Amino acid sequence: MWRNAEQRAARTPAEWFAEATRWYAQEHQGCASCRGRHCVFRSGERTRVEYYCTACDFSACHDGESGLYFADLGEGKRPTGVLLGAEELWDLRSAAGVEAEQWRGA
Repeated sequence: MWRNAEQRAARTPAEWFAEATRWYAQEHQGCASCRGRHCVFRSGERTRVEYYCTACDFSACHDGESGLYFADLGEGKRPTGVLLGAEELWDLRSAAGVEAEQWRGA
C-alpha cells in the first residue's frame, strides 16, 4: 500500500487533476502519483480530458461540460517486465533445436 496514504487521499479529485496537468506538462509526461516520467498518456474527447499513468494505474479526469472531476490513485507502482537479451533468445532457440537457417526462414 502507499507510504503516505492519508496525505494522498486528502486531495480532492480537482486537486489531483490540477497536479496531473502540471506533472504532465512540467515533468515530461510525468505522473503526479508515482512521480514517474514518460509514463502518462493524455486523452481528450470533446470536453473531457484524462491523464492515465501506465506505471501505477493512476487516473485523473475532468469533464468540462458537467464540471465534474474524477481521480483514482490506482494500484501503486508495478514491477517492470524483463525482456530477454539476444544471447538468451539464441540459447533458447538452440536448446529447442532450431537451426539459424530455420529461424531466418532460409
